[in-house]
Amino acid sequence: MWYDLGEKLIRDRVLADTHLHSLELLCDAWYRLLVLREDLSTNGYTQVIPIVGGSGEVVGERERARPQVALLKDALADYKRWNSEFGLTPASSPRVQTIQDEGKERGGKGKDPAQALMEELEKGMGQGGGAAN
Repeated sequence: MWYDLGEKLIRDRVLADTHLHSLELLCDAWYRLLVLREDLSTNGYTQVIPIVGGSGEVVGERERARPQVALLKDALADYKRWNSEFGLTPASSPRVQTIQDEGKERGGKGKDPAQALMEELEKGMGQGGGAAN
């Protein structure tokens, strides 16, 4: 997931190097979802708990959700939140700014800063300018 999603987010100009930790958290949430879903599908969602009487003897039993159910719920919430942060849901994608859009908001012309620099340098060199001048 890390490489596949990372490549798509770079292509869509959503991911910068400062976002890698957030991408890691998204991938971690996905991994936890996979592991917990596998565990729950193998071991079930509930467990039987003995009911112990006052003198220590088992007087019955009750069924309750396994702790992994709550962990799955948390992992799913984390996954949804990080998907939203990267604009990976239909509702969140219009709200996510691309790296190019961020330049427009800062008063720039919306160009990639590296590309703008290269164009400036080429223009200067074409007019007799250059590193030696």
